[in-house]
Amino acid sequence: MSLNQQSFVVISGGTGCNSLINAFLPPRASSTSFILPISDDGGSSSELQRVLGGPAIGDIRSRLVRLIPDSPQGSPLAAIRRFMEYRLGVGSAAALKKEWQAILEGKHWLWKGIPNDRKECIRAFLIHFQAVVLKKAQRGFNWKRASIGNVFLTGASMYLGSLPSAIFLFASICNIPHETSRVIPVINTSSTATIAAELLNGEIIVGQSEISHPPPATSSVNTPSSNVPISIQPLTSSSSIRPSPSASTLLPPPPSPGHGSYYPSRAQTPSLFEGPILGDEEPPHSDYQGSDDDDYEQEEGEDDIPARRSVVSSRKLNGNVLFDKDDESIPPLRARIRRIFYLNAYGSETFPRANPLFLDALENATCLVYSPGSLYTSIVPCLALRQVGTAIRTSSNLKYKILLLNSKNDRETPGYDAIDFVTAVRDALLEHGSEAIGDDGLPYGLGQISDFITHLVYLQQGEIPVDVSTLSSLGITCVPAEADGGPSSSQFNSEGVERAFDEIFSGKWNI
Repeated sequence: MSLNQQSFVVISGGTGCNSLINAFLPPRASSTSFILPISDDGGSSSELQRVLGGPAIGDIRSRLVRLIPDSPQGSPLAAIRRFMEYRLGVGSAAALKKEWQAILEGKHWLWKGIPNDRKECIRAFLIHFQAVVLKKAQRGFNWKRASIGNVFLTGASMYLGSLPSAIFLFASICNIPHETSRVIPVINTSSTATIAAELLNGEIIVGQSEISHPPPATSSVNTPSSNVPISIQPLTSSSSIRPSPSASTLLPPPPSPGHGSYYPSRAQTPSLFEGPILGDEEPPHSDYQGSDDDDYEQEEGEDDIPARRSVVSSRKLNGNVLFDKDDESIPPLRARIRRIFYLNAYGSETFPRANPLFLDALENATCLVYSPGSLYTSIVPCLALRQVGTAIRTSSNLKYKILLLNSKNDRETPGYDAIDFVTAVRDALLEHGSEAIGDDGLPYGLGQISDFITHLVYLQQGEIPVDVSTLSSLGITCVPAEADGGPSSSQFNSEGVERAFDEIFSGKWNI
């Protein structure tokens, strides 16, 4: 079977898979569903959630922009891509509001080259977003580093009452082919989704940013700054598997005396357009400076890339949670992560349903790929959902279940080897939903890692130890890959991934 006969499901975060996109597009693949988490509370997503609530859409926007077909410079599609990936600058509030107003009125240079029909379609949802923000004026929306693509997706989802519909609109405007590339939020909700990590020492860290790249003031574990306690349902000592709760038991009992109460680092704001809480779901930079008389025709080349990078590396700026995942000054966690779980707006652990489109994709695809990226804040939030483990284990079509192993560890995975990674994936899938019980009605065996991962692709230049013998004994085939770019390169790219996939699909590594 060749690569172009495969239909993929790719589980990833917003950036970890972007450099590999071409490996999952035609003619190399028949179709691909990209599954994205909605729990990122950093960057401009944090400000959107603070003021408006709702799911984080930054990762979704990043993937959609990357999927826009390549087009010549100066073409309408290139202009739309430039528009959707544009961010406001870090100037004064007055200057930022002035630039935003120019965009809203259609006078900004960003609109150059965008056909009028698409321009007015996009502008309509920006205007709707502005109207909603004005209703929340007392919260003081911070425009610094605001992503225009995020604003468009938020405005469209609020107007349409559906994030999937907003994604469909974005893809239609940007000529992303629906039949071959789908971007699917892992949970179909218009509520804020917050993740938390329980460490082996019993500590609870709330929020993706706090887990993965906290600001200096809260660099080890979140400090109490809210009056909303977290209620968690601890695992029993006899089993690491929690049965799937019924709708009437979504809100767990108070924490046991051994856990106590913990507090989220930032209050969560319920969405404007949905009452139910999470868990109740159904099956280029410019500090704009212009005169009042100009037509806002700044040159595209005025983008200050070094300035942008210096801003992104800042830890926190005027309420927006900014970060640099490669910042080596971030201290490690005080203990390893035991599990990732979701919280609702009231600080109680909840057990969201996976998006039905995600489950359908798992049923119909032939190859599942766990992308490189942050293990506990990008990959596991897509797995720690009801029914996902069962769907992966029982799919009659999923022949290949491939983990692309990170080349090095980060704050979330200190000292991890390849076995730790596959075990974390297995545990996340077994801990949630009815997959805890096998077809015979007995607890499902914890040792069946190969039901969830059949192949592990690792970089020969990578820093994470790979015990090929032990993994093979668990039923996992290890496939070495060499990164393009020479011996000093330590990152996957599309070409290297394609070669590894071709070897897997051709049966080269069959035992």
